[in-house]
This record gives sequence, structure tokens and C-alpha cells, in this order.
Amino acid sequence: MLKERVVRATAGFMLSAMVISGAGVVAAAAPAAAADRDCTTTFRWAKGNQNGKATYVLVPSYGSSTTFCNLSPGDSGGDVWALQDALKRCYGRNIAVDGVFGDATKGALEYAQRAEGIADDGYYGRETRKSLKWPRRWTADYAYTGTCIRL
Repeated sequence: MLKERVVRATAGFMLSAMVISGAGVVAAAAPAAAADRDCTTTFRWAKGNQNGKATYVLVPSYGSSTTFCNLSPGDSGGDVWALQDALKRCYGRNIAVDGVFGDATKGALEYAQRAEGIADDGYYGRETRKSLKWPRRWTADYAYTGTCIRL
């Protein structure tokens, strides 16, 4: 009888300690990209020189603070335009570069993601930004240089 009380008391103490410490809580960790915000604009990233002329790439961004942001179907704006431009110029996808993330953009993004060996979910996030190639432009006149580079 005394032994049973000791076992119950010990079990109750251990359960309380686990709950207080959080060790008894089981939760799925959210992916790192979930912390990234939705893209709101574009960022003009200086990318050195080509043939002695300064170049840059235009990538989706969240304000001026980060180029790690998210885009998905239904989004629109200059950030989507930059993604579509990359999909058309660097991956040969025949899509409208109109700034509207629709089915054609999602399909083109899935193609590019497969080409880069990452999950082809058709959503733009951290892993996609790190993996995609971007059209390189001349700083002087903004024209496409005919080359694409990865950041």
C-alpha cells in the first residue's frame, strides 16, 4: 500500500515537471520558411560586372529588409513580375510577364523547381529563392544581358 502511494506520487511529480518544463508538449515544428513574410516589392541586387559594365538582378523582396519572402497563386505586383521574368528568361517558360501569379506562373515555377532539384510545389519561398537563376541586367539602361545567375 505504501509502495503504491510512493509510485503514484512519483508519477504525479514527474508528470507535473514535464508539463511545467514543456517536455510533455508535442508539437510539429513549423518550417523555417513559415517565418518569412509575403513579398511586397523587388530588390535591385548589384551583381558585379559583365564585359566591364555593372550589372544587377531584380528579385522579389519584403521591403528593403530581405529577399527571403513568399509568393503564391493569387499574389500580384512587381515582385511577381520579377519572378515571371526569371521563369521566362532563365527557364524558357512561355508565360505572360504581367505581375499576376496564376496557374501558368505556378506551372512554370514547378518546372523551374524540378530543374533545380528542389520540391516542385509551385510556391516561391526561401529554398526557391536560393535555387533559382535570375536574369542579369545592365545597370546603365536596365536591359537584359542575355545571361542568368544564381544568387
